[in-house]
Amino acid sequence: MTIETATDTISDIDPQAGSLGPGALMGTGLPRQGFRAYVKERRAGAGTATGGDGPAPYAHPTDSAILRTLSATGWRFYLDDLINAYQRVFQGLFLRDSVWASPTQFPDAHRLLALAAERLTIPIPRLLLGSYAGDLIAFTTGADRDCYIYASALMLREYTPPEMLFVLGHECGHIHNHHVTYDTLAFMLYYNTIFKVLWRIPSYTLFLAARIPLQTWSRRADVTADRAGLLCCQDIEVARRALIKLRLGFDSFAKQVNVEEYLKQERELRRESFAVRWQEMFYTHPVITKRVRALELFARSELYYDLSGLPRPQDTPLLDRETLERETCEIVKVI
Repeated sequence: MTIETATDTISDIDPQAGSLGPGALMGTGLPRQGFRAYVKERRAGAGTATGGDGPAPYAHPTDSAILRTLSATGWRFYLDDLINAYQRVFQGLFLRDSVWASPTQFPDAHRLLALAAERLTIPIPRLLLGSYAGDLIAFTTGADRDCYIYASALMLREYTPPEMLFVLGHECGHIHNHHVTYDTLAFMLYYNTIFKVLWRIPSYTLFLAARIPLQTWSRRADVTADRAGLLCCQDIEVARRALIKLRLGFDSFAKQVNVEEYLKQERELRRESFAVRWQEMFYTHPVITKRVRALELFARSELYYDLSGLPRPQDTPLLDRETLERETCEIVKVI
């Protein structure tokens, strides 16, 4: 199958489609909250879809387990302060020089963001748009209690609205699953920016001790966030196109990709030597072929249909939760 260009417009996206089922995520009709009130409430364990400060029901189990362990240490509150200081010093100008999406600036992007937030029952986060050297890139950064989503403006040109809904749903998934503080720390470690913040103390030991396990968690967290993106866009073909475009950059190039042939590369990677595969241990994201294959499993699972509220296919057997997570772990593992 070759990727085709979707023709959907924002008006084609039904904001009521795919209510996330009984007791799940969508359709609560709750009034919008500010972020600080939202974080305070969920940390108190009251009135949230995740049952307080825990993971969402679609979260990858390794992501959930590691996050619980990290949160139990009590470091998150200190990390929040460290990251907020880092952003004020090193990213303050970057943040203020970007364009903030709103109902009056990039209103179509803001509407997609609001739809993703509604489907995951979180407040509408801040969305900043900028050039970022012409790359297709989106990320969520900051701390859990004060975060924002950044997307390159080029994405709005190269991505269809349903694809952009997947991207923004992915980023909202990081917020929904309390990833933001540790995701930002993983980013800082990956680019060695932790040294700029901790230059007065011997941070090299911290760097070595934290980098690999934190990035192991970060790759699993990305699987969770991809699931959130699919729950928002509710179309696996859209999600596959959106992920593959991240690698190729332009829609005209992505249309020439044969998805099945592209996915064969992941199996080739498994046959590579340890010397090649171990490098992925330092990645903050799984390679795109792994992300697509893992998301395809989720799209064929009972969990996806239970949470999305979509009708189950009549003639297609669905994966139970245990099988889904076991096969996902086999795809995502590095060694």
